[in-house]
Parts: sequence; C-alpha cells; structure tokens
Amino acid sequence: MPPSQRGRQPVSVETEETLLACLRKDLEQRPQSVAELRTRLVANPRLADWRPEARAGWWSTHRSRVAAKPAAAPGAPADALAPTVKVDLAERLA
Repeated sequence: MPPSQRGRQPVSVETEETLLACLRKDLEQRPQSVAELRTRLVANPRLADWRPEARAGWWSTHRSRVAAKPAAAPGAPADALAPTVKVDLAERLA
C-alpha cells in the first residue's frame, strides 16, 4: 500500500515514487546505486521544504524514539531483541 494511502502525514508524489522504487521486488527496477537514489531525492521539489534547520528540528524532536532499543520479536524471550541488520559502511567503502 502506498504511503499516501496509509499514513496520516502527506507524502509528495515524488517522495512516494522514490520510496516505492526502493521497495520493488524486481531488483532491476530499484535504484541501482546510492548515487542514483541521491539524484532522485535531490530532484524532489519538496527538498526546498526540508532545509538543514528543519532536519535538525526533526531530529531534536524524534531522536529518542528513533534511537530507542528495538522491541523483542513476537514470541521471543523478554530479553531478546528484534532481528536487525548491521552494515559496516567503512568496510564497504574501503
């Protein structure tokens, strides 16, 4: 289901198209590189609304929620964490 039909916050057509492209099942239809994804994001006309001050304000408001510990998976022991993926960017860029 597209984010514009699911969430309460408005989502621009350009943002939604980029998000859905990233989630396509066919890998060939997804952005093929970070550079391609960045190009799509930078081309978004809504980027002008998301200036550094707005981004800093969002992080100030939401940092604790974003950085919170992941919840345990359903049926997992109370001390178990939800599955996560860790990507070592330094190693990948080396």
